[in-house]
Amino acid sequence: MSSRPRLSAIYLCIASATPMMPAALADESQQDVATENTTVEPEIERIRVTGQPMLQPTRITLSTKTLRQPLPAQDGADFLRSITGFSNVRKGGASADPVFRGMSGSRLTILTDGDLTLGGCPSRMDPPTAYISPQAFETVTLVKGPQQVTQGPMTAAGTVTFERDWQQTRAPGMSGYAATTVAGFGRVDSNLEVTGANSNGFVNAVANVARADDYQDGDGQRVNSAYQRWNTNLSGAWTPDDQRLFGLQVGLSDGEAAYADRGMDGSKFRRENISLRYMHKNLTDWFTLLETQLFYNNVDHVMDNFSLRTFTPGMMPNPAASNPDRRTQGGRVRATLQATTQLEITTGIDGQSNAHRSRMSMNQPVMPYQQMPRVGDADIEQFGIFAQAYYSPGLFSQWVAGLRADRWRAKDQRQQLSSGHGHAGHGGSENPTYGETRSDALWGGFLRYEERIGALTWYAGGGYTERFPDYWELIGGNRQAPGAANAFRVRHETTTQADVGVIWQGQAWGREMRQSMSVYYGHTDDFLLLESRSMGEHTQQLVRNIDTHHYGFEWDTDYQFNERWQAQASMAYARATNRSDQRALAQQPPLEGRFGLSWQHHQLQLGGLVRVAAKQSRVAQNQGTIAGLDSTPTSGFAVFSLNASWQHDSGLRLSSGIDNLFDRTYAEHLSRSSVMISGYLPTEQVNEPGRLVWANISYAW
Repeated sequence: MSSRPRLSAIYLCIASATPMMPAALADESQQDVATENTTVEPEIERIRVTGQPMLQPTRITLSTKTLRQPLPAQDGADFLRSITGFSNVRKGGASADPVFRGMSGSRLTILTDGDLTLGGCPSRMDPPTAYISPQAFETVTLVKGPQQVTQGPMTAAGTVTFERDWQQTRAPGMSGYAATTVAGFGRVDSNLEVTGANSNGFVNAVANVARADDYQDGDGQRVNSAYQRWNTNLSGAWTPDDQRLFGLQVGLSDGEAAYADRGMDGSKFRRENISLRYMHKNLTDWFTLLETQLFYNNVDHVMDNFSLRTFTPGMMPNPAASNPDRRTQGGRVRATLQATTQLEITTGIDGQSNAHRSRMSMNQPVMPYQQMPRVGDADIEQFGIFAQAYYSPGLFSQWVAGLRADRWRAKDQRQQLSSGHGHAGHGGSENPTYGETRSDALWGGFLRYEERIGALTWYAGGGYTERFPDYWELIGGNRQAPGAANAFRVRHETTTQADVGVIWQGQAWGREMRQSMSVYYGHTDDFLLLESRSMGEHTQQLVRNIDTHHYGFEWDTDYQFNERWQAQASMAYARATNRSDQRALAQQPPLEGRFGLSWQHHQLQLGGLVRVAAKQSRVAQNQGTIAGLDSTPTSGFAVFSLNASWQHDSGLRLSSGIDNLFDRTYAEHLSRSSVMISGYLPTEQVNEPGRLVWANISYAW
């Protein structure tokens, strides 16, 4: 095999955090905005209504600027649901929990430019994606399954990275992007991004605000779901020469959100972030890239039962507020080595530590929570070492292998076990593991083979990973393990999984087609299952280890019928079994398909989408994960939507759409159960929005 172009390989490595593949396997267009089109019409950016076909084995890269239907995303989870295989656990209008392949929480890693953000709420009111504004980033990359080791501890579902453009190839001068979305139910989103660049580096500033009132379901019933949020981010880089980059990024965001699935709302979601990075390429002929990064994130969250709703005495006789916070800091050092023209190795170390605290008041405003002392309940640390190698024995084939080892440490700081509401240190029984530390040495690895045969690329790989229990399983939520007062000593998970897939990019019946399919099968020993059990007048929250197996697939295709018509389609299926109890594993989405058709004439595009979900009868009532518990079987549904867009050569684009055209009343299978809230009618689950009309205007310069 011939030697790879050094500069382009380094730029791709910086952008994707993965060494470059051989030219025969690499995709010439990483983002879905750059699809090759064989039509004679002027190429315009089509609204995506289905998932994006893989263009590299196990890997999908999307542009955050590409407009999508349903309604453009307002947070990270909202964006991810446009990727085939993703589902959301709806709780209200914002802050849903993302689920991929039926796995959620720390089984799915969520990163922002390599930084790790972890929420503070013991009951998952603020998953990591709640603090992510997709418009503040350039691309979103998903690596499916346990098939990479360079982006932190391996996970069974995969790794998602929201990434900014840190390449040194920005055009000199000023550029920018502005967009506003207006929709029914009082929704308004506004985004502004401005970049200035020259030969010495760049400065990029991003600001966005979003708000919405309560939405209504298809029956016209209001759902407690209003939210508002804002986000600012400033990043910049100094490039003293073509070889080095010094980067700095700072961010600040806040917001509030109402919830239909619980007795409290989120009145504060403040996040502070700072990140430093240094990149040096071509240190020697074989030392092609050195990357170092340090980050700091602080999440300060408040939930109460009076700010965003009418207080109604119930379980809590007085207005109450809780204020958890979580401070996460860490970093990594990563080196890319070109050992030979056929072998490339990425190796390094990474680590993170986070401290969780909380304070609360059960009698607001007589005893404000701000006057209460913060009480720590957990310290968790991780340190890892990794190596990932790319070996290309020929022009059209490649072996990829990775291995990593992680040392985890967790300290239980709860003096008392909470008597309710999941907040440590606020009354209850003595904690038998107070002050204790548990340490686990875990490891993982994978091996994958990739080959291109004409327009077809296929791959097959196997991975093994061990997952340390997360905060919500060890500490949060006042949970217990069988025969123990708490869950601090539950065993870690071990997952073995095979991933196989095919990618087609070429001509079919004389027209351009892109198609991909991923198939996976795995089993997990000591899977951490959450379970709710009634104990007389009380409910016991239990965490226990079980054995499971799981399998499924994702399929995506784009096909250009002629110079006017294009079809998009996708389908995903996930199935898992609790082998220990010989029953279905909880929190598994049903079979889902999306089918879109669009028509283009010059700069005008019209399109439609039908999304179909099958019924889900495989449930395990009152069992699940930190994202939610199963409640009841659900029926299938079909939802129709329409869209239109017009794009001008100047960079101006006007788009509009109607989601849920026929105003159907339905709930996603994984949606949380609804609760009684004053002024709202309860439903079995949190229903999805009814008919929603939206319009978007964007301009890039």
